Amino acid sequence: MKKTLIISNNVLSTQNNNGKTLLSFFRELPSDMLAQLYFSNEDIEGSFASEYYRISENEILRSLFNRSIKVGSQFNYIGDSTLDGINRTNPYSNIRLNSSLVDLLRKSNTARIARELAWELSKIDHRSLYKWVSSFDPDVIFFCAGDSLFAYKIYQTVCSYMPNAKKVIYITDDYVTRRETLSPAWWLRRNLVLNSMKEAVINSDLFITISEDMRNEYKSLLGKDSIIAFNMSSDIRIDNFEKHKREDLLLVYTGGLHFKRWETLAALAQAIKQFNLKNNRSVKLEIYSHQPIEAKIKDKLNIDGASNFYGGLNAEGVKQVLNNADILVHVESFAKDCIESTRLSVSTKISEYLSVGSQIFAIGPSNIASMKLLKNYVCCVDSLEDIPQKLDHLLNNNIDDQNLDELKAMLNNNAITFKNLVFQ
Repeated sequence: MKKTLIISNNVLSTQNNNGKTLLSFFRELPSDMLAQLYFSNEDIEGSFASEYYRISENEILRSLFNRSIKVGSQFNYIGDSTLDGINRTNPYSNIRLNSSLVDLLRKSNTARIARELAWELSKIDHRSLYKWVSSFDPDVIFFCAGDSLFAYKIYQTVCSYMPNAKKVIYITDDYVTRRETLSPAWWLRRNLVLNSMKEAVINSDLFITISEDMRNEYKSLLGKDSIIAFNMSSDIRIDNFEKHKREDLLLVYTGGLHFKRWETLAALAQAIKQFNLKNNRSVKLEIYSHQPIEAKIKDKLNIDGASNFYGGLNAEGVKQVLNNADILVHVESFAKDCIESTRLSVSTKISEYLSVGSQIFAIGPSNIASMKLLKNYVCCVDSLEDIPQKLDHLLNNNIDDQNLDELKAMLNNNAITFKNLVFQ
């Protein structure tokens, strides 16, 4: 076993997508062999790691208004999502800025550049960070790389503390391939992130991507080959689970509604409504997501006699509703800008669906990595116009020839390869 320091935006989690992805790889590692440095305002969810160090957006913004504040605090999990702050001398440690002020920094590319400037001008407590990293003394530094320049800079700083540690870079989402946009701010950010990413990848000991498409494109873009690793959920299938009594089949979607995925779910809900009217059936779609949505979007997801939006669930709640479903739904957006952002990524919820073992109904463009992964194993629809026909065939014929075991085995083999290469 090797002591591993994870550097990422999100904290290890059973709820947040990136946090879930990271946890899936490290959940079997004893907590005393794991530490995490993260850059969000999220609280610690559990004792997955023995030590945490947080540099949050709130702290960064506060430090701009009070230059005496040094940013960064060490934390330990003590239960009930309570943080035991070691840095108790900071009188502002319990003050949280209005979330709208933080969200404003993520609204546009110009605002994102301003956000990077805020991180650059902040006074990070490097002495405290060095002491914390040195005390843990990691054998592996595992960096989940994104599109924040400050994260690359902090990662490089931590690597300078531990020059003999193995450096691993993992990329789960695409931020640097070309887009059809005329925004000068986007291109400026993209080029800056690309340069930082390339430097980190070239100097890494192991480079990991999430899909075959990403592997191929990033090899050309960054000049280094990678291995593929897709998160595998812990087994959430409940043996001998008794499903709730109902009149007809139940479809369930659990996951994000961002990147206009809600539009595809709304189209599916309308197709279910028409199917029920045509066939005198009562098929239902249940939608669960933590993401807050506007009333007008909620209205499109709540279709009388077809679908309901129920908000978010905790980990146990997700486990229950997935086991209760007859068919699990995966969707991607058909909007051009969303395809550009998601085409190289693989949805984290697919692994949860596979562990349950129920039928999967996937809807999305055929050129997106998630759909490419599923197309030979489950019922897929690659156009909005084909949803009613494919849905009718699925619901009337009760298709049960999906080869989920083969897909699950392939992804498990990738995960095993990942663990062997990271910890060897």
